[in-house]
Amino acid sequence: MNHTPAVTIVVPVYNAMPWLTEAINSILAQTIGRDQLEIIAVDDGSTDGSGAELDRFAAAESCIKVIHQENSGGPGKPCNVGLDNATGEYVYFVGADDYLGPKAMAKMLDMARRAKSDIVLGKMVPAPGFGNRAPRGMWGRNEAKVDLLTSQIYLALSQVKLFRRAFVEGHGLRFPTGQLVSSDQPFTAEAYFRAEVISVVADYDCYYVRNRPDDSNVTRRTHDPLPWLDQAERLLNTIAEYVPAGPGRDNLVTRHFRFEILPCLGSKHPRFADRWLNGSSPEEQRKVLDRVKELCDTWLTDNVLDKLAPDLRVRAYCVRENKTAELTDIITAQLSMPEKAITDGGRVYLRLPHFRDESARIPDRMFELDNIRVVHRLDFVDWTAAGLLTVGGHAHLTQVDTDGQTVELLVRKRGSDVEYRIAAAQSETPELADASTPYDYTRAGFRAGVDFATLAAGAPAGKGVWDLSLSVSSKGVTVERRLGSERAKDIATGHRLRVLPDGEGGHRFADGYFGVAGNLSVDVGGKLKAVAENVRCTRLDSSRTSLDVTARMPLSDVPDELDVSLVVTRSGKTVALPTELSFDEDGVTATAHLSAPMLKLRPGTWAVKARIAHEGGGRSFPAIRKGGKPAEVGVLPRIGALLRKVFGS
Repeated sequence: MNHTPAVTIVVPVYNAMPWLTEAINSILAQTIGRDQLEIIAVDDGSTDGSGAELDRFAAAESCIKVIHQENSGGPGKPCNVGLDNATGEYVYFVGADDYLGPKAMAKMLDMARRAKSDIVLGKMVPAPGFGNRAPRGMWGRNEAKVDLLTSQIYLALSQVKLFRRAFVEGHGLRFPTGQLVSSDQPFTAEAYFRAEVISVVADYDCYYVRNRPDDSNVTRRTHDPLPWLDQAERLLNTIAEYVPAGPGRDNLVTRHFRFEILPCLGSKHPRFADRWLNGSSPEEQRKVLDRVKELCDTWLTDNVLDKLAPDLRVRAYCVRENKTAELTDIITAQLSMPEKAITDGGRVYLRLPHFRDESARIPDRMFELDNIRVVHRLDFVDWTAAGLLTVGGHAHLTQVDTDGQTVELLVRKRGSDVEYRIAAAQSETPELADASTPYDYTRAGFRAGVDFATLAAGAPAGKGVWDLSLSVSSKGVTVERRLGSERAKDIATGHRLRVLPDGEGGHRFADGYFGVAGNLSVDVGGKLKAVAENVRCTRLDSSRTSLDVTARMPLSDVPDELDVSLVVTRSGKTVALPTELSFDEDGVTATAHLSAPMLKLRPGTWAVKARIAHEGGGRSFPAIRKGGKPAEVGVLPRIGALLRKVFGS
């Protein structure tokens, strides 16, 4: 290459057929163009034809460089070889089993350049039909700069990130070699601690993670726990080197107790499975338990213990307090079919051996489920012209039966303590019966209506944004959550405009919409900003004989009392264009045609707008063309008028 590519993509490869082909094709399909790519594929002694497949690609594509080497015993050395040969401004790593979305590099490079990032995390998702081992929790929104100590990004310690190469080389970052698994963790952790700017791209599925159907991914195989515990200790020491004791350090330490240290004693993940209980000699069991105890004694603060989920919290407590017999009983039960949780006094506890066993004396808190949440789906939204908004679907608490459950629809005015509660009607949901769980979720249906015209004790809802939530109660346990983020696919996501009385003899708009996080809100008397910023002119053809305009608006429906049309305006004069509307799942298309515009419009430049009107008034919103320019049409003088102006009457 005669120029510096934007990004070098390193692909460590070992026996990755047939998935390797899709991985390389997905890299070549990046929208930044192949001239901005350098692909370095390192074949680590494959025996399944992966090397030959890489050579085939390299023969056809000048941006691909293939390096063959003897098997090194893990992905660390191939990644280092890729780094040693990289020339791109940035470097990215792709697993040979996985693949990229076509805009992945464009999205991450744009973020890196705007934010001057050292590291960019691009959203990772499970490949459809291939399991679910993608990290979650850090993809809520795009963020130019995230805080390592308070965000969720430390949960993601794989090398699947965009790194500024000068940053990597400046700190001499490299992978440990000879490790079959998790050689990426020390590299990424060190990079995190040294980085000045870490960014997140969450609005695009950048990376698709694939579980092989036969579970032959290295990370899915059963491993000896002791090397994992040794690496966990090294990473904990790295944390201590950079982060002082306190809540921030505890947040990071908790990750290693969750994913490496405590699962070594038994896990439903095939990495450890039941090896500690059933696959080891008593001597090996003792070594593992002693090693876990050492780490607990050094790093398990009360804060870390409290942050753990109860299945791990109770293990950690037993290890720390030398309750080996109780620990064995509890892990044996955890690896079998789970039993129904215990509800008592508005709290929920795991049903495990030695709960409230006076001889064991394990505190209730160790068993307490403090992450009970509402699972819901919104199945329909109906908003009548009169202002009655009806919603329905199903909702239930996790790990709590639905018999006797009640649901309320909460309507809260944002930024205030004003709240209204509407009891929902309950219904049967036999489709939620699930033999794999001990819980009964077959009475989870709900339906509720809120009349915004009479919400405030018979008066119209006040001006402002009203957020809709659910409050679900069962067995003395009550949990709230916003409504709408999980919904049926046939629910249109556009805005729903209605006209409500303002309580003073006039009227105002109410805008029902799904926000950035997908939750349902109603903006009463607002500026309709989301509509104003999203009137897109997709066609504008003008001639002496006709004017044709097409525009898109994010409206899901238009009630009879509203008139939506396209207009043109100039110097305070408005001319309505005959408009037809058509709806689809993404909004409404307005199409207008005006014959002989020169006879109906004065000479000059006319702005194209969308007009939404009702009996008491209305609003107009400028239409925007591609590139952000306003949609305008120029009208020339009629020829007779032009001749009179030039030659006189």
